[in-house]
Amino acid sequence: MIMHVVVDKLSVTLQARRVLSDISFVAQRSQTVGLLGPNGSGKSTLIRAIAGVQPCTYASVKIGGKLTSNLSQRQLSRTLAFVP
Repeated sequence: MIMHVVVDKLSVTLQARRVLSDISFVAQRSQTVGLLGPNGSGKSTLIRAIAGVQPCTYASVKIGGKLTSNLSQRQLSRTLAFVP
C-alpha cells in the first residue's frame, strides 16, 4: 500500500488566537519533510494537529487515502506514530 499524507486547509485556534491558518501540503511515501521556523511559529502544533492530539478549527487530513476524522482512536494509533 502506498502511504502518503495529505493535509488540506488545516487551521488551529488557541485561546481565541489563530496560530495556524489554511496549511496544505502532500508528503509522499519515503519522502522526508522538514518543518523549519522560529520558536513559537507552530511547528509542534501542526504535528499535534495532524496526529489528532490538537483539535483543529478546520482540516482535511488523509493518511493513505483515509480521512483521519473517520478513523477511531485505535485505527489512528495503528496508522500514525507521534513522539513529542
